[in-house]
Amino acid sequence: MRFYRKAIVLVAVLVVLIGAYFLIDKFVSIGDKGTSTEIELVQLELNKVNRFTIKNDDGDYSFEKKDYRWEIVSGGDFQADVSRIESIVSSITRLNANRIIEENPQDKEKYGLTDPFVLSISTVDGDSVTVQIGNATATKEGYYITLNESNTVYTIPSYVGSSLKATKTDLRNKYILDYLSTQVIELGLEREGSRVFHLERIEQRQWLIKEPIEYSANLINITGALDALVRTHAWDYVEENPEDLSIYGLDNPLFIVEAKAEDGYAMRLYIGDKKGMNFDTYVIERYAMLEGKNEVFLIDIDPLRFLNKSAFDFVDTYVYAGDIDSLESSDVYMREELISIRVDRSDETEKYYVNDKEINEEGERVFREFYRTLTAIEVVDLDIESIPEGDVDIFIQHNLNRTPGQVKFEFISKDDTSYYVVKDGNYTGLIIEKQAFNVVRSVYGQLLEFTQN
Repeated sequence: MRFYRKAIVLVAVLVVLIGAYFLIDKFVSIGDKGTSTEIELVQLELNKVNRFTIKNDDGDYSFEKKDYRWEIVSGGDFQADVSRIESIVSSITRLNANRIIEENPQDKEKYGLTDPFVLSISTVDGDSVTVQIGNATATKEGYYITLNESNTVYTIPSYVGSSLKATKTDLRNKYILDYLSTQVIELGLEREGSRVFHLERIEQRQWLIKEPIEYSANLINITGALDALVRTHAWDYVEENPEDLSIYGLDNPLFIVEAKAEDGYAMRLYIGDKKGMNFDTYVIERYAMLEGKNEVFLIDIDPLRFLNKSAFDFVDTYVYAGDIDSLESSDVYMREELISIRVDRSDETEKYYVNDKEINEEGERVFREFYRTLTAIEVVDLDIESIPEGDVDIFIQHNLNRTPGQVKFEFISKDDTSYYVVKDGNYTGLIIEKQAFNVVRSVYGQLLEFTQN
C-alpha cells in the first residue's frame, strides 16, 4: 500500500511539472520560440565600410569615414565618438541572429517594427546593409530585428541590440579636448574676467609662461593641468541654442579655459554656475559650453584643480635651471667679493677651477654642489606691479657652451628678507629669499678647502 501511495505522489508531481511547463510556455515571449541555431545575417569587411547612418528617437544622423576617422556629415553639429561608431559598425558587419521568429508577419507592431530604430552601413564596394531594431523580447534576452527589405523577424542577443540602439549622446564625442596632453601647445585661464596665466610650449618638454610675466614654466604642474583637461568630458547635455545664458551663469562665466593643439585646433571653454550634486554619479556638476558651439552641457570641474591656481604655481621652481654640462664659467659678485668658477674640457678629462685654482678630485662633488646652489635658487613669489629700484646686491653671470651663450642675473633688494630678480637687464617679476645665498656662501667655503696650491 505504501508503494502505491509513493507512486501516486510521483505521478502527481509529474503532472504539476508538465502543467507548469505548458503554463510558462504560454506566457514566454514568442522571441524564445522558433529556430534556435545561430544564424549568420551579415558578413562584411569592416575596413571597407565608409558610411554609417542611424535613425533614432533624437533624429537622423549620417557619418562618413575620412582619413580613418568618423565624421558627422548631416543631422548635427558635433564631433563623433569614433570608437563608439566603429564598435557599432563592427557589430553590424558580423551580425548574427539567435532565432527566426516569424516570416512575413501580418502584425509588425507586436515586435515594435512599425516605427523601428534604423541603422545602415555601406562600403566602398557598393555593398549596403540596413538593420531595423524593434522591441526587446519579454524576457529581455534579445531584440527583434528585420534586415534590409526582408520581412523575416529575427532576434539578436540583448547586449548586441543595446549597443546598436545608440542615442545622440552615445554617438557624440564627449571629451572637451580630444587630444593627448603631449599634443597641446597652449593653455590659458581667465577667472572672474581677469587673465590668470597663459602658457606656451616651445619644445616637447619645455614651456614658457607668457602672461602675466614671461619666464620658464613648471613642467610638472603644466603636465598635471593638461592631463586633467584632456580627460574632462560632458556628463550630460542640457540645452541647445539657449536663449538666456544667465540661467546657467554663462553670460559672465566664472572661468574661461583656452587651449590649442599641435594641428591648430583651438578651443575656449566657458564654465558657469554650479548645478549641484548628481546623486547617480556623485559628481558636483557645473554648466559649461564651448565657444562657437551654442549648447550647454555639464562637467565635473573637481579634477581641474588648476582653475583655482595662480600664475605663481606655473612658474619654474628655480630662477635658473642650469646644466653643468653646458657650463664654461660663472662669475658671482657678492658683497664686493668676486667668485669665479670654470670648467676646462680641453683634455679628455674635465678639470674644475675656482678663482683660477684647480679643484682636486675629492672636491669635484663639492664643485658641482656649488654650481647647483647658484642655479637652484627657489622662487617664492611673484610681484608684477613693482619696479625694482636701488643698487644691485648680487650679480651672477653664467657663460655657456650652448645657446644663449650667456645669462646674467641681478638681485636687487625688495625688503629685509627678499630680492627682486632681474634677468639679462629685464625685471622678471620673480621674488626670492635673501637667505638663499647663505647656502651659496656655505658651500663656497667648503669648496675652497679642495683647491690645489
